[in-house]
Amino acid sequence: MVALFHDMMHKEIEVYVDDMIAESRTEGEQLVNLRKLFERLRKNQLRLNPAKCTFGVKSGKLLGFIVSQKGIEVDPDKVKAILEIPEPLTEKQVNYSLLERTCCALVWAAHHLRQYMLSHTTWLVYKMDPVKPLNDYQHLHSEFPDEDIIVLFEEKVEDNDRDKLIMWFDGASNALGHGVGAALVSPDKQCSPFTTRLGFNCTNNMAEYEACALGIQAAIDFNIKLLKVYGDSALVIHQLWGEWKTRDHKLIPYQAYIKKLAEFFNDVSFHHVPREETQMADALATLASMFQLTSHGNLSYIEFQCHGKPAHCCLIEEEQDDKPWYFNIKRYIEYKEYPQGASDNDKSTLLAKVVSWFPLKRRYPIQTKS
Repeated sequence: MVALFHDMMHKEIEVYVDDMIAESRTEGEQLVNLRKLFERLRKNQLRLNPAKCTFGVKSGKLLGFIVSQKGIEVDPDKVKAILEIPEPLTEKQVNYSLLERTCCALVWAAHHLRQYMLSHTTWLVYKMDPVKPLNDYQHLHSEFPDEDIIVLFEEKVEDNDRDKLIMWFDGASNALGHGVGAALVSPDKQCSPFTTRLGFNCTNNMAEYEACALGIQAAIDFNIKLLKVYGDSALVIHQLWGEWKTRDHKLIPYQAYIKKLAEFFNDVSFHHVPREETQMADALATLASMFQLTSHGNLSYIEFQCHGKPAHCCLIEEEQDDKPWYFNIKRYIEYKEYPQGASDNDKSTLLAKVVSWFPLKRRYPIQTKS
């Protein structure tokens, strides 16, 4: 769904899995957006369930939350149900206070709204006193001239991080093409931007990996040994952390390539940040994706590069077992056998390569062994 409506998302519609919302500020604009949406659906031969379609509403429930012109809010009925949980009647049950129940509701909402909070900065506004109901807390010191300030915390930066260079990366994909951007920021706040247009078809996640590889490769060229990498792609960052499995066969080579590049550093770390904090890299990526290179060459006042192949192609090394790179593919075509010790993910990747690289699959159907 994201690939089909990437140019309309966050503008005319919002998409989450198979749920869509056509949004507008006026009634006339609503008709224009709906017509564009239906034309796109008809073009891709998609159908909607009339029983689940609602038109001309200013607010409604979606995935258990209230969506309106104010934004996305938690369903008041669910909050009320949590707040009105009856008090425990036995000693074994814990007696939660109003503050504790409110915190529980906040945690529950943050967990179910995780996909929205990861990409934006979230502010928590409360009116109750968080200290008054808790008698075990000590009084806070208010040694500040401003009466509204109770405690002031200053972010602590470890000495080891002061010498680290910071890299921001982001990828952009739209109807005009694909571009990536990265920016290196030195400890003395000197910024070096990089941008590249991708000359091959790729997904949004592939563009994010390309942007990460561009920035890391630039840091290696500058002989940087301490690096902190920041990006707004939760999928890329969590896969590089090793917390999320990389199941897409198109992303597996990228993950291996980034890990190979990480060996050039004494210390490298990856951090996920909201989209608002990667504006520099996002602007560079968008510029590269929309800029059309002509046959006259690059412009003299700005240098653009165009990558004709994925970045992880540089990871290909000489085979140690004297077998060609296509050995496993050919063996599967001939004998329907997987490599010894191959995991389920390896088998899926091998099948995807067989299907995409051999156009004769329609004449000779591929069969899998159970």
